[in-house]
Amino acid sequence: MKAMKPEHCSATTLPRVRLRRAGQVLLMAGWLGLLSCASTEGDFNLSDTGGDTPHEVPDIVEGDLGAPEETAPRPPEVTVPDTTEDTSPDTAPEPCIPGEPCDDGDPCTRDDRCRADGTCRGEPYSCDDGRPCTESICDGVGFCRHEIRPGFCLIDGHCLENDAPSPYDPCLICRVETSRTRWSFKSDGAPCDCGDPCTVGDHCVDGECVPGDEEYQCDDGNPCTDGVCVPWQGCVFEYNNADCDEGNACTINYCFDGECHGRPIDCDDGNPCTSYTCDPESGCVYTPIPGDCDDNDICTVGSRCVDGKCVEGFQALNCHDGNPCTTNVCDPILGCIQSYNQNSCNTGDACTVGDRCFEGECLPGEPLDCDDGNECTNHYCDPVTGCYYEFNDNPCCVNGVSICDDGNPCTINYCDLENGECVSEYHDGPCDDGDLCTVDSHCMAGECVGVPRDCDDGNPCTLNECDPIRGCVETLLTGPCDDGNVCTSNTVCRFGACVGDLKDCDDGNFCTDNPCDPVEGCLTIYNDNPCDDQLTCTINDRCVEGVCVGEPDPCDDGNPCTSDECIEPQGCRYRPLSGIPCDDGIDCTIDPVCVDGVCVGDPSGCVCPAPPGPVLKITSLQIGANGHPGSGLNIDNNMNTCAPPGRCSEGIDNSMAPIEGIANPEIGPALEEGSIMLLFQHDGFRTDGGEYVLNAFTADLVDESCDHQNATCDYILDQSGFDEDCNPLIQLAGARVQGTSFQAGGVGYNFIFELPLMEGVDLTLTLYNATIEGTLTTSGGQITGMSGILGGAVPKALLLEAIDAVPDETFDDLPLTKDAIKSLLEMLIRDDIDISGDGQADAASIGLIFEAIPANIFED
Repeated sequence: MKAMKPEHCSATTLPRVRLRRAGQVLLMAGWLGLLSCASTEGDFNLSDTGGDTPHEVPDIVEGDLGAPEETAPRPPEVTVPDTTEDTSPDTAPEPCIPGEPCDDGDPCTRDDRCRADGTCRGEPYSCDDGRPCTESICDGVGFCRHEIRPGFCLIDGHCLENDAPSPYDPCLICRVETSRTRWSFKSDGAPCDCGDPCTVGDHCVDGECVPGDEEYQCDDGNPCTDGVCVPWQGCVFEYNNADCDEGNACTINYCFDGECHGRPIDCDDGNPCTSYTCDPESGCVYTPIPGDCDDNDICTVGSRCVDGKCVEGFQALNCHDGNPCTTNVCDPILGCIQSYNQNSCNTGDACTVGDRCFEGECLPGEPLDCDDGNECTNHYCDPVTGCYYEFNDNPCCVNGVSICDDGNPCTINYCDLENGECVSEYHDGPCDDGDLCTVDSHCMAGECVGVPRDCDDGNPCTLNECDPIRGCVETLLTGPCDDGNVCTSNTVCRFGACVGDLKDCDDGNFCTDNPCDPVEGCLTIYNDNPCDDQLTCTINDRCVEGVCVGEPDPCDDGNPCTSDECIEPQGCRYRPLSGIPCDDGIDCTIDPVCVDGVCVGDPSGCVCPAPPGPVLKITSLQIGANGHPGSGLNIDNNMNTCAPPGRCSEGIDNSMAPIEGIANPEIGPALEEGSIMLLFQHDGFRTDGGEYVLNAFTADLVDESCDHQNATCDYILDQSGFDEDCNPLIQLAGARVQGTSFQAGGVGYNFIFELPLMEGVDLTLTLYNATIEGTLTTSGGQITGMSGILGGAVPKALLLEAIDAVPDETFDDLPLTKDAIKSLLEMLIRDDIDISGDGQADAASIGLIFEAIPANIFED
């Protein structure tokens, strides 16, 4: 069954119902999807509303109405006003001769005859076929004619308005202008639903629903699962090992068994100058601590912790070699290293500038510019003494000094050589007032003005002053200080930093986190970390309000014949019991008691002995997915018919395939859990092609610990599988082996089986015309395995009766009511097999694919 996608229904996104098993999420979503769509289409009505009329002649319609291709909810019958012409006479009839034939003028009467009172009256009859889309007309002699009204179709006995869809095929519609008695194709590309929940964009092509190319994306919102859409089944979610996030910054998260788990992170950064804690909101928290440290540098001494970092020592190794053209560095591992540089240097020639080092030597630079800017002197250079100057004859100069220089950096002074007078002009721009306690000095109206320098560095362990000549002067303070952090104590000034001892807040309890808040101080926060309470007899230990608490280990081994207890420090102990009454799970045993830890009953109550012959136990059973070979059998021996329509071939009958997605997820776990134990017993087994009988039984395990899905286990037959003469109730004669091929049963043979339809709804059904075809594997004349298909037919009426027999309270916790489930089955399943022999289909075919392994029947 398809889990309907939102675009196919008027409903919104389908609800997801999480049941006992993951697979049932998809199945119930599919049920709800069909139900939500059905609610937009009107009530289900699969019965023909037309009734028989006396001497009714065929409707005046076009062509053969045929049978529907798909079983689906029928559309609501349309209701139109009754426009049947009134054919009653408008005038009184002519007098007639009593006892003689006459005409009463009413077309809907027959055998008109004159009455004793001289009135003509006939026997009324009705031509109303109950269909609102036809006009029923009487011919007056007992026959009827039915004409289809304009704007309507009459197809498969149902009235539909123009453009109404087919209930059997989503790509067929009633199109009056094309045909009023046959389905017309919907336009190519029109949306439809092919029944596969794993396709999106299904559309019509030539009257058939074609799957879309886009795949349905399965996402359950869990990062620890990967969703895969399995064709014709729906979404399946598998666990993954992806990364995830559980919202705790102190854990490294990972996916395991479909859930997000976390393990504590290691916050140790190896820094000797910090202590660390972890905050669930922000992660690792590092707090600076004072003290000496090792900066791993042999070139420094006196390293110390400052603000969480190891600061190199205040003394450094002296590697200077006296040569300005070599760079002398200290390598933390190798020590002093000298290398050539290109630094400026001094060759000793006072008349050069820009002397520069090259390959360890100082080379002369450019000639020295001795121009002093003094208009009263001529300038020269001596290699030893450097620049020297001689007075000139400038009229504005006296003894080499310009009488025009007023000493103000904010004026421009020059001499007018023509008249020998000084000229002075203000200028704007930066200047130097010679005071290092000012900054941003600039000229303003002929004066050099600066802004006072701020030398305060905000450090309580330094005294900051300003000297006009030296500028800012910092003096390191000693003694107590306050760093404003309650998480430190004994704070003092050391090397210009306020440092102290970090407060230790650890209370030694693994179930508490103890961070230190700079304002509030030490905090105690309960955590819920997994822990170990050091007790052997507890499980699931976890921190609760600061205490490590575990749950008592029940030590339950599920065996009623052992005494379960837990003793510290050894752990769980199981002591075998004897002589205590118990339940061995076998109905026919008498007075079961414990014997050395095993529940053993007297099997003499299982009175019917098993017939002779090899036995196999069913380990896999599922309804076939379609009507193609490998999913069912040809139950009616007719190669021209198959089921379900549109999904079948080669005469294969499997009309109940549409419910495989509902029932199979229940059948599989029922086999695994052992709630279905079905045995095949080959009575009179032979391999020469001769016939023998195949019996079927339900059974119980003798030893509950035996792996009944893989091992050859011992079984006790359920006595309900025998009649009062100890003959097996389920027998398929005509069993025959030819090579590895096997067949048994056929017309007239019945097979009673249990079908788990959905959680809590188990149906006991009779499979008519039961047939088995498959393969036997043998070794040394013994059967080693069996696989094949069990086919037959189940009357849909009996299937619905079986659902009615389920107690109403079973459906209280299910998303669908009993009536809704029956309506859906009515829609999904169609009877296609005639088991009564009257020529009418009265049962729905089914194909059950099975596998079986060897087993033994226990006998005392």
